[in-house]
Amino acid sequence: MFKSILLQRKIASIIFIVLLQSFALKYSPKILAQLPYISNSSNINTIENSQLEKFAKAVKSLQMIDRMTQLEMLKAIKAIEMSPEEFMKIGQQEKNKRNLNMEKQIKFEETLITVKRINQKDRLEKREAIKNAGLEVSQFNRIGKMVEQNPELQKVVVKLLGI
Repeated sequence: MFKSILLQRKIASIIFIVLLQSFALKYSPKILAQLPYISNSSNINTIENSQLEKFAKAVKSLQMIDRMTQLEMLKAIKAIEMSPEEFMKIGQQEKNKRNLNMEKQIKFEETLITVKRINQKDRLEKREAIKNAGLEVSQFNRIGKMVEQNPELQKVVVKLLGI
């Protein structure tokens, strides 16, 4: 049973990553256009502990939202009696304009609509989670860049996350 759960999580993660990559190109410009411009003149090398704590709180919330989104997507795919691998395969075939079995194509398209709704809900929930943590999206992104570029900040965030 443990192996089954791990396999389901791995499959859900793969689906999530593939779908996010597919949709990121389509939706990212719209999301980024909504974000306020961050001036490079702001002091990007300093950050308060309270900001890091808020960042870590937001990251925890985002991780939980990711898990729930993965489960919802997996449930939507299983509802049409299709394996995640088959769903991804059809998604790749559609990108390359290959011909598919009509029944599978219809199921795929219907489920894709559901997956897009789940993805849209995911983005809204993530924005809300960041705000609930006490940050604006622009602040979260700025702190994320700082943490990404600074191994010392990474250690602090990992500690705050309890990893």
